[in-house]
Amino acid sequence: MLKQYFLVFALIIFCAAQTFAALRFSPSESDLTDIVQWRVNFSDSAHFSNPKYDDRHWDTASIVGLWKLDEQGADGIRWYRARIFVSEYIPSTENLAIFVPMVISAYEVFWNGVKIGESGRVADNIYDEIIGRSAGIFTIPHDYSQIGEHILALRISNFSTISGFVSESPQIGFMSNIFTSSLQTLSVSFLIVGILLITALFNFVFIAKSLNIKAHICFAVLSLCCTGYILIPVFSSVFPFNLSHYYSLVLWGDIFWFGILSLLPIYLYLVFEDEYWKIKSIVIFSVCVVLVVFPRLAFYDIVPISTIWVWDFANQIFAIISVIVSIVIAFRAAIQRKKGAKMLLVGLVVFAIGVFFSFAFRQISTWATSFAVLSVFMTVVMGRFFWAEMREKSALEVRSARLELELLKGHISPHFLLNSLNSIIAWIEEDPKNATKLVSELSKELRLLMAFAERKTVSLSEEILLCRAHIQVMNLRKEKEISLKVHGNIDNITVPPLILHTALENGITHGFVKKDKGIFNLSVENTPKKIRIILKNDGDNKVSQNKTDLSGTGNKYIVKRLNELYENDFSFNSTPSPDGWQVVFEIPNDEKKPLS
Repeated sequence: MLKQYFLVFALIIFCAAQTFAALRFSPSESDLTDIVQWRVNFSDSAHFSNPKYDDRHWDTASIVGLWKLDEQGADGIRWYRARIFVSEYIPSTENLAIFVPMVISAYEVFWNGVKIGESGRVADNIYDEIIGRSAGIFTIPHDYSQIGEHILALRISNFSTISGFVSESPQIGFMSNIFTSSLQTLSVSFLIVGILLITALFNFVFIAKSLNIKAHICFAVLSLCCTGYILIPVFSSVFPFNLSHYYSLVLWGDIFWFGILSLLPIYLYLVFEDEYWKIKSIVIFSVCVVLVVFPRLAFYDIVPISTIWVWDFANQIFAIISVIVSIVIAFRAAIQRKKGAKMLLVGLVVFAIGVFFSFAFRQISTWATSFAVLSVFMTVVMGRFFWAEMREKSALEVRSARLELELLKGHISPHFLLNSLNSIIAWIEEDPKNATKLVSELSKELRLLMAFAERKTVSLSEEILLCRAHIQVMNLRKEKEISLKVHGNIDNITVPPLILHTALENGITHGFVKKDKGIFNLSVENTPKKIRIILKNDGDNKVSQNKTDLSGTGNKYIVKRLNELYENDFSFNSTPSPDGWQVVFEIPNDEKKPLS
């Protein structure tokens, strides 16, 4: 009796095991079904497609993965067999089909021993093998899809590529469902891509007018990288391409992935003006280069192929770290009450959730959708930044226009012109040659003053030319002998207009009232970071020897001009020296700054 119970129990277990071994497919299902249970054999025989062939001695294995990782190597022919149990009648209006997302080689598809399709040409050598396409849909004849168990077999060869590779499990479903799924994937992907492209375009359009150009460029490139990374798998599945181009496509995928990993935290560093963003960016780029390049080197045996899963895991961990770092940056900015920080923080949390679910459930659409949401948040923030920048620019332009008016009022005043004209009249009667010379020098100075009025920067050599013209005018008017000597290299140096002219004019006005001879010494010290300009005179400045003078109208103009161009990154001092007076300017060294 016990023996009979044991046999019944064993029969139940056996039937359950057989039932579990076969994939059960119900025609009432609306979705596609992944085929994940396979048996594999590393040899080749025509009998392997026969549904009656006994494959119980074959290894049980997943079809997804790199051939190069297992002991059989990347080259050769392999057979995969799966048992599929159709549990319900297939309507005459429908057809079952097998969808193969991507196999990096050539393959044939058999259903109950009948070949229902192929991709490329399977062969046992590199010369006869023809690589197939990236995706394939193979219809199962209605007569071969009755209720019951069926055998799906794949014969795959790989001699032409570096490593045999099946990216995703094949799927079974109604042909209509396969097309519907493809259209849904394409629609969602295009919607996300559309959002990202609009975001990128928004940033590119405003690059020329923005004060934070680096941040706009960074986010635009980040959006384009996400766009490319999303489109590559979509197009390879929906629009099959020849797999001989696969590794070129992979290279582009690596470039896009590199951009995604690195640019998000760097963008936030730029938006919130992190002091050490350059150093941090170099560190991020260096880590990304290692994580992106080393897995590809494994395909060429430069790095052990067995480490490729380690690199894949490291890529995922670094992606998560990159998002966490971005959240920390936004959180710190929110604590500091910086504009847009709270909105970016919310978007980053949504993106972090999407990244987690994407890695947990292997769904690329999850992180892509969450990044599209983040892009909307970022676009709103960047839009606010942009309008704030435009208001600031308008204010700067108004202030600049006011400075230009002050320049013209201060340097081409009626008092200055009247005195100059009186001097010319006097010289016409006494010495016509000197009168002519004074007219010439005065016109030269006035032309330069008018030319400088609308410019934010001028070359130091032009400024010195204006100073010499003014000295000549004053020498002729007041019959003095004042000269200007220049020491140091003045090439490729730009300064705000008339700051030296104003300082020199002050020096002549206050230092050479009773003194008829004198000299101005202009010294230039050029270092990689700073430019130091010192203007000394040997005039009679004893009245002001005990104080530093920055309160005069001329010095106020100089400070405004320096502040307009360099904000707080400058220094200016006007102080007495042992034998006269000196004015010291210290400005940033930027040789690439264009004249404007």
